[in-house]
Amino acid sequence: MKALVKWGCGKEKMGIRQVAKPSVGQNDLLIEVAAVGICGSDLHIWRDEKEHKEPVTLGHEYAGVVTEKGSEVGEEWQVGDRICGDLETEKGRIGTHVNGAYAPLLSIPK
Repeated sequence: MKALVKWGCGKEKMGIRQVAKPSVGQNDLLIEVAAVGICGSDLHIWRDEKEHKEPVTLGHEYAGVVTEKGSEVGEEWQVGDRICGDLETEKGRIGTHVNGAYAPLLSIPK
């Protein structure tokens, strides 16, 4: 699948790349991304002004639908549930240290 990835230092080291479908751990949800917003933190990563890991798929302001859940995820989440990401990037570090939502699929811890 295609994703927006930051893979090195410099503005030219961010672009669309082919990435593997995310795996779903026993405590994870697989999300089909319906929409994702551009945040100022994404621009700071593009300019190398914000701490992040490389390579990383950006995007933490997302909405989508749960398409799969890990074996240890309880009844609080069901396949088909709609979900919105936490807009505070430091909470789960999604899009900065854990692959984010600028891709069709996103795996997140419940």
